Amino acid sequence: MHRIKTFVVLLILFLSIIFSQLSFAQWRRVESPQDRIFSITQHSSKLFAASEDTGVWASDNGGQTWYRVNSSLYEMTFDVSGFAEGRNRLWAGFRGGGVCLSTDGGRTWQRFNEGFQTQAFVGGVVQIGDTLFAAVENAFGLQPSGVYRTSVHKAEWVRFGTGMPTTVPEFSGLHKTASNVLIAPSSNNGVRRGNIYVSEDFGRTWQDRRIADAFQVFSVHIVGNSVFAGTSNGIYFSNDNCKTWRNIGLQGKLVDRVIALAEGANASIYAAVDGEGIFFGDNGEWGIWYSLTKNLPIEDDFVSAIYVFNNHLFASLSAGRGLWSMPLTTVSVGREAEISGLNISSPFPQPTRQETNISITTDRTVEASVTLHDALGNVVLVIKDRERFPAGKHTVTANVQTLPSGVYYCRVSVGGKSQTQAVVRVP
Repeated sequence: MHRIKTFVVLLILFLSIIFSQLSFAQWRRVESPQDRIFSITQHSSKLFAASEDTGVWASDNGGQTWYRVNSSLYEMTFDVSGFAEGRNRLWAGFRGGGVCLSTDGGRTWQRFNEGFQTQAFVGGVVQIGDTLFAAVENAFGLQPSGVYRTSVHKAEWVRFGTGMPTTVPEFSGLHKTASNVLIAPSSNNGVRRGNIYVSEDFGRTWQDRRIADAFQVFSVHIVGNSVFAGTSNGIYFSNDNCKTWRNIGLQGKLVDRVIALAEGANASIYAAVDGEGIFFGDNGEWGIWYSLTKNLPIEDDFVSAIYVFNNHLFASLSAGRGLWSMPLTTVSVGREAEISGLNISSPFPQPTRQETNISITTDRTVEASVTLHDALGNVVLVIKDRERFPAGKHTVTANVQTLPSGVYYCRVSVGGKSQTQAVVRVP
C-alpha cells in the first residue's frame, strides 16, 4: 500500500512537471472577431468561424488574424450554428436563416433553403455523398423539428425519417461518424434526460440513445467512430454508436464544449467547463484533469467554442470577450533553435501506456533523427536514426511500454537543430 501511495505521488509530480511548463504559455487575445463564436472548422487552407451576430469569419494564417466573408449572405449574418463540407462545398447552418452554400472556398455565399416552411432554425448540417442533412429546431413553433434532407445539387428540403420528435427546441449540432452514423444531440429538451438521437440507416429511423446521468448534451465531438459528449454532468464516451456511455471525467461539472485529438481509449481531450475555463485530460482510467485556464478572463462567462489547430488551442468567450489562443508546445531539453519549415505535433495519445504518435511536417526533404529522452536529457529510445523524410507529413511511433512511468521528451533533430515535445508514460 505504501508503494502504491508513493507511486501515485510521484506520478502526480511527474505530470505536474509537464503542465507546469505550460504555465509559461499564456492566452493571447486575437484581435478579431470580437463576436461570440459557436464553432471553428478548416476548409481547404483556411479556418472558418461561425459567429453569433456578424456572420462568417475566415483566417488565412492559422487563426492569428481574421476577416469577414459575408458576401451575398444578406440578412443571414447572425447566429451561425456551424459548418459542414464535402466535395468542394462549404455549408453553413443559421438559426433563423436556414442553410447557405459556398462553392468558392467561402468567399461568396448563396441561400439553399427551398422546401423549408420558414427561414429554418438550423442547429447543424452534414453532407454524406450527394445528400445534405440539417437538424431543424422547433424554435417559436415555426415548423416541426427533426432532421431534414435534400440533394446537394438542388434545395428541396423535406423532413425525413421516423422516431424524431417534432418539438425539440434546440439541437447542439448534427454529426456523422466514420461509418456515416448520424448523431443529433439535444441541448434543451425539457424534462427528458440526455437526449442524443442516432440514425444508423442514413436518417430513415432515429433512436433516442440518451445519457441516463446527464440532463443536457451541450457538445459532441467525433473522431472516427468514437463519440465524446460534453454534458451537464461531465464528459461521456461511446464507441458503439451511442448504445452505451461511460463517464470519463469532470463528473458533476457543466461541460459546454469538448474536443478529442484521437480516437478511442487514451485520447487527449480538451474541455470547456462553465465558469471555470479550459481543462485537459485523457480517456483513460486515471481521471487526472488539469486546468489550462490561466489568464483567460472566464469570470461570469463560459466558452462557446474550442478548437485545436497547428499546435494552438483556440477558445471563444461568450460575454463579448472575443477569441483567444494559446500555444500548446510544452517543454524542451536544453537550448533549442527553431527548424525553419519543420513542425512536429503534440504526441497522441497523451498520456499513454504503450505507444504514442508524433506527426512531422516538413516543406522539404530532410535527414532527421527522432529520439526519446528522460528528464536528465539521456537518450532512452532511438525511434529514427538519420532517416530521410521527403517533403510532406509523416507519422512516427514511439513504443514506451517497457519504460518506467514518467515524463519523457521526444526530440526531432535536423542538421544540429532540434524541436521537442513532451511524452507522459503511465502504467
